[in-house]
Amino acid sequence: MNRWEHIKAERAAKRKRGLIHARDRIAERARSEGLEIRVFGSLARDRISEMSDLDILVMPGFDPDKRYSIMAWMSELAAEDDVPIDVAFADVSPELARDSVPCP
Repeated sequence: MNRWEHIKAERAAKRKRGLIHARDRIAERARSEGLEIRVFGSLARDRISEMSDLDILVMPGFDPDKRYSIMAWMSELAAEDDVPIDVAFADVSPELARDSVPCP
């Protein structure tokens, strides 16, 4: 591995730690709010790069009137770990559930 590849690998490992920490904090809050969430994208596939974001899928069963507040608190928690986040809702994008995995 050359120096550049080593730097990229270190950055990807740091991003992965941030993604996992943010995912775990969001999952804990989601459980306390009675939400079922799943992860899709690079974290679900374990193919993290330094540019990876956290892709969260909120499963049906939530109050649709709370959609924006759910997005807001998830974004705030992810920002605390300096992690970009995409929040999707399975009632709007059901195809994302196919490639998603449950949060621990």
